[in-house]
Amino acid sequence: MGHQHRCGPATVAIDVRWTAVADRHPATTYGWVGHLASGEGPGALVVAAPPAGEPAGGPLMVPGCAVQPVPAGLDPALACLAAPLAGALAAVSAAPPGPGEAWLHGYDLAAALTHQVLARQLPAIEVHVVEHRRVPRLVAAAFDGRLHAADPDAAVPPAPPAVPAAAAHPFLADAVAFVSAESWRFRPLVTRSFSAAEAKARTDADEGLAAVVLS
Repeated sequence: MGHQHRCGPATVAIDVRWTAVADRHPATTYGWVGHLASGEGPGALVVAAPPAGEPAGGPLMVPGCAVQPVPAGLDPALACLAAPLAGALAAVSAAPPGPGEAWLHGYDLAAALTHQVLARQLPAIEVHVVEHRRVPRLVAAAFDGRLHAADPDAAVPPAPPAVPAAAAHPFLADAVAFVSAESWRFRPLVTRSFSAAEAKARTDADEGLAAVVLS
């Protein structure tokens, strides 16, 4: 999958409407979908530039390189996943797995998206998943992951270094196209939806992969 780096204005203001978060408490934010605060330009935009914190009542200020239009007909809840998917595309491009197999220790949203990238780009590779939680195991198995039992108290190998946001920007257009063309791969990853008020009041710990918060 080649990537195209289409860069817009230096900075744009986005009114956030949907937020993809890890479906656990406390939540980790992965990406946003919103509209230009000016009301001009295209419709929904996917944003792949995590700021230092959540927008506090105002628009989200992000680099123009970090936004892409959401294709007509694509569910915004799934479009939110294009942001972390761009990071997975960048990571696999920078450090492809060795021949024959890849291992994912823990099956959070980032790992699940990496699984989708590997399945699409390297269909012959065998993906091994070490995970003890029920829902992530079900999702991994549905996409032909080879499951291995995991001791929840055992030490987990260190995760690979996080991909800098700027490194993911060139892959955002490809990520949006990937989610739009093969949305069936990503729908099982969004396990729940919340309003913004409900999300703030959450104290539960769910086994799912991602939730979408509706502003």
